[in-house]
Amino acid sequence: MNKTQLLSFTVGMITGAGNGSVFVVCMNDFMGRGPYSTAGMWGFDAYNPATFAGFQNFVMLLFGVAFWVIMMLGLKGAADAEGQPVIGHDFEAVHDATGR
Repeated sequence: MNKTQLLSFTVGMITGAGNGSVFVVCMNDFMGRGPYSTAGMWGFDAYNPATFAGFQNFVMLLFGVAFWVIMMLGLKGAADAEGQPVIGHDFEAVHDATGR
């Protein structure tokens, strides 16, 4: 994975996970969290989607991946529209192959 893709993945996951945590907090304000015993903040329960913490972690990861995919599709579309090489490809190799 080159530096551009790694940076895009990092920024996309951070932004998407932040949006996912806000979504879960708003949903819990609307619906209520439930009893404290089902919070699931210790051990493997933090990753079990049936508990509060596990659901929050699942949604944060889901939103992070979704935001990254949407961002990469948008950047690829912008690069194609401007005639630039696709993100992650070597500019010199694309330039030599096209002869531009």
